[in-house]
Amino acid sequence: MERRINTTILIGSGNEIACRGACFNVPLRIDFETFQIDALLVDIGVDIAIILGTPWMTDLGNVL
Repeated sequence: MERRINTTILIGSGNEIACRGACFNVPLRIDFETFQIDALLVDIGVDIAIILGTPWMTDLGNVL
């Protein structure tokens, strides 16, 4: 379920972009693993379905 929010996100280039929506506990399946992630909804103007940020990656723990 989408929730309306009003915030900005700092991206890798140093620019900030507006974020007006978020979804929480979204199931994300990669191969045979399913993760619950929080997703911020932004329009970055290209055909990209999802960008995985550092909060999601830290949940993985050590990757060997």
